[in-house]
Amino acid sequence: MENIPPCYSSGQLLTLQVGADHEPFSVLIVSAHGKWTNSVNLLVKVLPNDSNIEFNAQLVFLKLYDRRFAPAFRERWDVEPWTPTLEEHLFEFSHTGEARDVLDAWRDNPYTEYDFSAPDYHKEAVISEIMTEEFEKESEAYSVLEDHQGEYIPRIMASVFMQIGPAGIIGERPIPLLDDPLILGKSCEMFEVQGLLMEYYPGFPATKIDCQTDPGDWQHLKNRCINLVGHVMKSDQILHEDIRPKNVVITRDENYLRSYRVIMTDFRSTMMRGTENDEEWADMKKRYDEKGMMQAKLENPPRRRGNGNPPQGSGSSTASAWWNFDGYDVMTQE
Repeated sequence: MENIPPCYSSGQLLTLQVGADHEPFSVLIVSAHGKWTNSVNLLVKVLPNDSNIEFNAQLVFLKLYDRRFAPAFRERWDVEPWTPTLEEHLFEFSHTGEARDVLDAWRDNPYTEYDFSAPDYHKEAVISEIMTEEFEKESEAYSVLEDHQGEYIPRIMASVFMQIGPAGIIGERPIPLLDDPLILGKSCEMFEVQGLLMEYYPGFPATKIDCQTDPGDWQHLKNRCINLVGHVMKSDQILHEDIRPKNVVITRDENYLRSYRVIMTDFRSTMMRGTENDEEWADMKKRYDEKGMMQAKLENPPRRRGNGNPPQGSGSSTASAWWNFDGYDVMTQE
């Protein structure tokens, strides 16, 4: 089996861009979440820059939609673990122009004919597009919920992208002329990693209320989590298909009731209202019932195995990275 070099590690510099018209800027990885399922989650420090990025020298949360290092995402689409050789094959696929045909076909008829028997580089091209779609979905969710940013949900500092290429796992310098077919072939977008740079809230997930707080605060905090979800998701433009207590972060803050602040995170599994009329949309909201789902999961948490530790081999979810930068794992609710 091919040895896969370390991907993201503490002390590493990443070069990000907000857009083609902005100067690249660097962030220093302070801590990397060791197990990723659907995205890469990093605690970073934004270095001084000329791109008008706020919070220079402060710790922020960087969520990268990196198809290469997303085990659960790859498993869902029956794609083998990523290797540098696979990236080389994808690079060649882009240069022949065949990747463009595959991507165009997917965009014309998404999710209808996914070929599970296709070569790995073929599927790698498709999941690069799917990963971009999931990034756009979460970005749109934060935009729709903009009024809640900084209070009930994280504040987005910037949508960013990072250039990658077949020569290395992660480059510390941008690849020049990203859109030049002579460099990355005819499907250059496959070699961009999209991400969200947002405020970081150190704390613990709602799944840990019973072991991180005093018994007298348990019900109070659970009620606040339930009401928070109801408040945020009352919008008539968005619904959440996968409400989980681990996606609510509780952080200690003396400026809030009982010195606890409650933040809802992770809007990857959301659906935007499309052509549904009021009755159809009301039925959908009732069926998903985000507030009721949060209440049910908080009042009937999954049983732990053995001594209460996560099952061996289980990884932490994307949301757990909001509070887990010290190697502490939670038992997922998958």
